[in-house]
Amino acid sequence: MKIERLKVRNFKSFKHLDCKLSDFNVLIGPNASGKSNFVSIFKFLRDISKEGLINAISLQGGPEYIFNINSTRDESLQIEVYIDSGVGIGSSPPTIRQESSIYLSSLVYKLELQFYKSSPKLKKFAEEVSLTKRKVSDRKTDPQGLKSESEVILIRNVQGKLSYEGNLGELLETMIFRGTSSDGNFDGSLLNLFPITIFIQPNVGGLFDPVQVYDFDPKLSKKAIPLSGLAELESDGRNSALILKRLLESKPKRERFIRLLKTCLPFVERMEIENLTDSSILFKIAETYNTNRPIPSPLISDGTIELVSMIYALYFDNKKVVIMEEPERNIHPHIVSRLIELIKDASKDKQIILTTHSPEVLKTVNLEDVITLKRDTVGNSLLEKIKEKKDILLFLQDQIGIEDIFTDGILN
Repeated sequence: MKIERLKVRNFKSFKHLDCKLSDFNVLIGPNASGKSNFVSIFKFLRDISKEGLINAISLQGGPEYIFNINSTRDESLQIEVYIDSGVGIGSSPPTIRQESSIYLSSLVYKLELQFYKSSPKLKKFAEEVSLTKRKVSDRKTDPQGLKSESEVILIRNVQGKLSYEGNLGELLETMIFRGTSSDGNFDGSLLNLFPITIFIQPNVGGLFDPVQVYDFDPKLSKKAIPLSGLAELESDGRNSALILKRLLESKPKRERFIRLLKTCLPFVERMEIENLTDSSILFKIAETYNTNRPIPSPLISDGTIELVSMIYALYFDNKKVVIMEEPERNIHPHIVSRLIELIKDASKDKQIILTTHSPEVLKTVNLEDVITLKRDTVGNSLLEKIKEKKDILLFLQDQIGIEDIFTDGILN
């Protein structure tokens, strides 16, 4: 799964947003420029999938705060997400020995919300998913090539009424419409609808379940926690001890984790879990300086705790899109460059989006990966890729570092 493009209208501080995303993306900008609102787009879609639309709107502060302040109620809130995927329907893209294969080459999800003028209530709710289904067949006459045919399927949910265009086939049609009630109403979101979810990642609850926004709080990660809890890392890292307990039980994973942690903290010798008398656990780190006395997590530095959580999220969590807010927050400048190298390495296998205020981060990233945000005179957030800012490129041609013009405020 890879989010290639994001288009938004009238969401929070974004009057209009059209952004192409790569494997690794770094968002920069002054305080209140819109970085958190950009991240909120992904949170909002994930919450629709998990909590339902009304709860998702409420979690964003309600209609008064989710709708752009400079827009009128005649306009609608729109979100479009363009996703690239090569997941097959029953089989992978064919080899020369296979006769044919059907797989998904792309998916577009569109959401439109409209609110009443006189009250903060939802007037219109519409979703649309566009699936590009591609059939690839072996060319009998040309053993060196493959013949490809594509077809677009549209699935719509307008006010709880499902419809579609294109050739779904009897099986898929039955699966889609079995979620409807006897009167034809559909109580839910297309984000959770088969076949959409199976195309992105099998065995997940919704289209945006493979997306996670992390804003780690090391104070929470240091605390002892019960043995029972979620099997995946929580967004603030509070259940790190439980996640690590399961990871450390596997020797290959344990050895790899320590190797990665040593990249930033060479003095780390091993990690272990301590079981407390009240059936809670916490983790410890043994340093090369004194391997016989591991340090319990409440006594470990905030930066070390955050690095532990980040390495797990980057390399051992199954999320396909990872968003991290200010990962350098408690990290020494000397170690930031090592952390960014790990993040860039992890972006080969999953899409990563960072927000940052750190010049140290900008020293180690590629120019094409940097996205700037600022506010216009009426408060709308404006987004632009650094490589598209010609005036900034002139500064850089004069051997001025991007971290310098960022610190001086020239970027904004």
